[in-house]
Amino acid sequence: MNQLRDNLKTLGLSPNHIFQQVKDAISEDLAGGEDITSISTISETQVSTAEFTSRSAGVVSGLHVVAAVLEYCGINHYEVLVDEGSKVTAGKVLIRAQGNTQKLLLAERTALNFLSHLSGISTLVNTWVEDSPQGPPRLHRCTPRRPASLRATEPSGNEAGRRLFDIPIRNSRRRPEGSAVQRRHPRTVDH
Repeated sequence: MNQLRDNLKTLGLSPNHIFQQVKDAISEDLAGGEDITSISTISETQVSTAEFTSRSAGVVSGLHVVAAVLEYCGINHYEVLVDEGSKVTAGKVLIRAQGNTQKLLLAERTALNFLSHLSGISTLVNTWVEDSPQGPPRLHRCTPRRPASLRATEPSGNEAGRRLFDIPIRNSRRRPEGSAVQRRHPRTVDH
């Protein structure tokens, strides 16, 4: 637990905030109850090994948040196999954990939600940075449209270690090629 707290602090994250987010996410997942399916179908003594594996290539973020989820759920035997911010290929094992099967299954959904969300942000920002012919893109400083609870956990998005919203503003209307983000009201020009 102390090593995890040190790792979170090194990344500029508040361990207390992360553990509160994990607690809230697990509570929301259980909706005030317990994991009925796991309890009714899996022996209390069954032990398993779980691997968190990337589905596609990208930049991985949130590994230490996943570790916080595992520890919160009582899984203390795990190994983070790649560095935070690493570029990974599809099928790469990111974390290997071993412990009580019921506890692993309890941690699984919440851990994957954090890992997918944070890695998705890092991968998208990395794509913008690498594909920009004019250097790194400049993003608007604005109120993010995501839960306030996730703001402190989100990755910086680049290897330089700058925070995502510390990137200077320039060319704010530029969209990455092939982006699913489109204007709601396209401009029309009358001739």
